[in-house]
Amino acid sequence: MGYLNFDYAGDASKKRNIGISYMYVNPKYRRLGIGSKMLKFLITKKPKVTWLSFWTGKEIEKNKGTGFYLKNGFKKLAHQADYYEKGIGTTLFAKRIS
Repeated sequence: MGYLNFDYAGDASKKRNIGISYMYVNPKYRRLGIGSKMLKFLITKKPKVTWLSFWTGKEIEKNKGTGFYLKNGFKKLAHQADYYEKGIGTTLFAKRIS
């Protein structure tokens, strides 16, 4: 149905910052709350985490699919235009957990 891949920031945050490297829900199962449940599961299993962040992928940018992240409390922090190709950039989103 779906999966979420993450890693810890390689800085002095002592594993308080998580970068989501990939999140996917099979199109057949989208809009059923699975993505939101995966995020909530990650947050509950990593109670010392302060921040979640990620850069959008090409598919999200092409399909204007950022509404899910805004709905789940992420804020847009930066945008890099033409990152993937002309007219398709990447956006940095982050959410403070605690």
